[in-house]
Amino acid sequence: NSVTSIVDKAFDGCNNINNFIIPNNVTSIGNSAFSGCSGLTSVTIPNSVITIGDFAFSWCNGLTSIDVGSSVNSIGNSAFSHCSGLTSVTIPNSVISIGNSAFSYCNGLTSVAIPNSVISIGNSAFRDCGGLTSVDIPNSVISIGDYAFRDCSGLTSVDIGSSVTSIGNSAFQGCNCLISVTIPNSVTSVGDYAFRNCSKLCDAKIGSGVKSIGVSAFSDCTNLKNISSEITDVFVTGTDAFKGCENATLHVPAGTYVAYSGRADWNRIIHIVEGTEGFKMTMACNTRGKVLVNDETIFTNKIKDVEVNEDEENTFEFIPNEGCKLEQVTLNGLDVISSVKNNTLKAVIPANSQMNVVFSKTGDMNNDGNIDISDVVSLVNMILGQ
Repeated sequence: NSVTSIVDKAFDGCNNINNFIIPNNVTSIGNSAFSGCSGLTSVTIPNSVITIGDFAFSWCNGLTSIDVGSSVNSIGNSAFSHCSGLTSVTIPNSVISIGNSAFSYCNGLTSVAIPNSVISIGNSAFRDCGGLTSVDIPNSVISIGDYAFRDCSGLTSVDIGSSVTSIGNSAFQGCNCLISVTIPNSVTSVGDYAFRNCSKLCDAKIGSGVKSIGVSAFSDCTNLKNISSEITDVFVTGTDAFKGCENATLHVPAGTYVAYSGRADWNRIIHIVEGTEGFKMTMACNTRGKVLVNDETIFTNKIKDVEVNEDEENTFEFIPNEGCKLEQVTLNGLDVISSVKNNTLKAVIPANSQMNVVFSKTGDMNNDGNIDISDVVSLVNMILGQ
């Protein structure tokens, strides 16, 4: 128990070590301390340890699990790189930084929980971790380093925290199973090749704070269908930022169509539509009924923007109040009441559309079950506003 540190290269290349108990008094594990100990299968790093040095456990191919003690505040560069048998790792809330290449080429790693204490994820930190399927980057993280998740070929989803300000060069390049990505408003720069060749990427949302998008940032994302940008101060991107994404639909804020269509590499994208948070239309409805939009949005009274599906059939269900009926439905000024069947309209809605819906009282204006002179009086009063 008198040992307080494991010096650099203390057990470097000792491939016959199967188990090793690190004493509770140890506060630091030196550079390459256990590098190349291919027979080591598991290791528990006690709570006394504060730092794990560079290459400390690199090339420990037999290592399957790591329990990192609760006092460790930094994981060194390449600390666990090339631990191909590693399937799980627990990173405690004490860790502030994950070093460059810390877990690179850990092909067996299927999941990793990055705690809220981490501020930075180093260059190539999880590069070529082909078994990773999802990553949650917590709100504490400010920067994602170059190549941080490059060629994580099994990664299908990533949740980028709301404090990240920069996404490094090639950070997610070659993540060819990634389906969607949301870049939060906190991000100001997206590096060169950041999402290049994410061949299954369908949807990308770019936050309002982004001020630069690097060379080929989204190039060869050939399956991109929708790119939603909240940027209002439109800038020229890096060369070929959207090369290969020509057939995507670019949704942009209202009033910015001209800016986007006039600047490279945004204008590489053929279809640019104003409106970023879903595809919206303006609807007006009077007080004598309500409209159900796509089985979700209940719209009633006054004028409002509602989300509809672009280039897909939308379903509008018109529900009159008791004693009322559907009187009129117009779409962009055209009467479409003849297309309404059983108080339901199914239609593909063009961009920037407006629908007006009018419900009226039935002949029984006062809802007394009879149609008589009193209904005429009620109608006159309604017209006069009484």
